[in-house]
Amino acid sequence: MSTTIITIGISIIAIFLVFILNKREKERSDYYLLMINVLLGLMLFTEFWIRENITPLNYFLHVNISLWLFSLYLLYALNLIDQRLKSHTPIWWVFIFSIPFTLITSWDILWLQPSPEILSERYRNPSLLYHVFFKSHMLFVIGVGFWLLRLLSNFESKLKLEFSNIEDLRMHWLRNYTIVLMGLYGFSLIAFLLYNFGFVSQIDSVYLVVNTLTVVAVFYLSFNGIREYNLAQFIDAFHSPVESARPALQAKAKYESSTLSPKDLKGIYSELETLFKQQQLFTEPQLKLAQVAQKLELSPHHLSQVINTQFGRPFYEYVAHYRVEALKSKLSDPNFQHLTILALALEVGFNSKASLNRIFKAQTGLTPSQYQRTHLTK
Repeated sequence: MSTTIITIGISIIAIFLVFILNKREKERSDYYLLMINVLLGLMLFTEFWIRENITPLNYFLHVNISLWLFSLYLLYALNLIDQRLKSHTPIWWVFIFSIPFTLITSWDILWLQPSPEILSERYRNPSLLYHVFFKSHMLFVIGVGFWLLRLLSNFESKLKLEFSNIEDLRMHWLRNYTIVLMGLYGFSLIAFLLYNFGFVSQIDSVYLVVNTLTVVAVFYLSFNGIREYNLAQFIDAFHSPVESARPALQAKAKYESSTLSPKDLKGIYSELETLFKQQQLFTEPQLKLAQVAQKLELSPHHLSQVINTQFGRPFYEYVAHYRVEALKSKLSDPNFQHLTILALALEVGFNSKASLNRIFKAQTGLTPSQYQRTHLTK
C-alpha cells in the first residue's frame, strides 16, 4: 500500500479520533466506533511496517485485524439498533471467526515465531487453514450483511408505528455502509481467488485496492457515526406512554382489554379523526404515537392497533396523510401564494424539503410545485 494513502488514511483517522474523544455523553456505540478507527489506523501502519521488515508481530496483526474490524462493526450496528428497539440481540456470535482465528494464530505465529523467510512466503501464499478462514469469513460478511439489512428494514417499520417524522432516525447511512461493506468483501473474495488461481500476479496490487476501499468505507462510517442524531430522547417512546402522563389519566384508560372489538376500533378511530381535525395535531413536527394515545387515554399499543386496522397503514403514514391534505389546501388557495412551498410545508408539520417531496409525490403523484401549478385557484 502506498505511503501516501497510508499517511492520508492515518491523518483522517486521527481527526475522527479527536472528534469522538471530545464528544460529550458518549454512548457505547461511540466506543465501538473509536475502536474501529484505532484498528483501522493500526492496519494501515501494519501495511507499511510489514513491507519494511516482516516480523511475527506485524504479520499476526496483518492477518487478524480485518476479522476484528467486522466484529466491531457488527457490535456498533447492533448497538445502534438494539438500544432503540430493546430487542437484546445476542452478540456472542459476532466473534465466531475473530476469536478462534486469533487463538490459532497466537500459537502459530507468536508462540512458534517463524522466520522472516517463512512469514514472507505465508504472506504471499497463505496455508490452507488461512484460506479456509478468510474465504469463509468473506462469505460470512456477505450473509450477515443481508441479515443486517433486513434488521434495519424492520427497525424502520417500527419507527413508522411510533413517530410522525423519521427522517433523522432511519439510519440510511448505516444501510448504505452495510451494502458497501458487502460489495467490498465480495470484491475481495473475487480478487483473492483470481490471485490464488494465477490470474493476478501481484498480491500487493490486491491489498492496495482492498485496503484503499476499506479506508474510504470506514471514512464514510465514521463521518456519519460522529454526526449520528442523538435518539436517546425517543427511546422510551417505543415502550411506554409519555413520561409526563398523569397517573389519573392512566387509571382512567378506556380500553384496557387485550383485544378491542370491531365496535371499539371504529369508535376510537372516530375520536382520533375528530381530535386530529379539531386540534390539528399533525402540525407538530415531532408528534409521537404516545402523545396522541395520552390525549385519548389509551395505551400506545391499542392506538397503534386502531390506526393499522382502520386506516390500513402505520401512524407515520396516518399523520403524513393529514399533512399532505392540509398542504394541498394551502397550495390551491391564492391567499397563501405569497409564501414559499417550504414555508407552507413547515406550517403543516413537515420538517424537511426532502421528506416533503418524497411523501407528497407518493400520495398525489405530483411534486408540491406541480400540484400548485395545476390546482391553484385563479
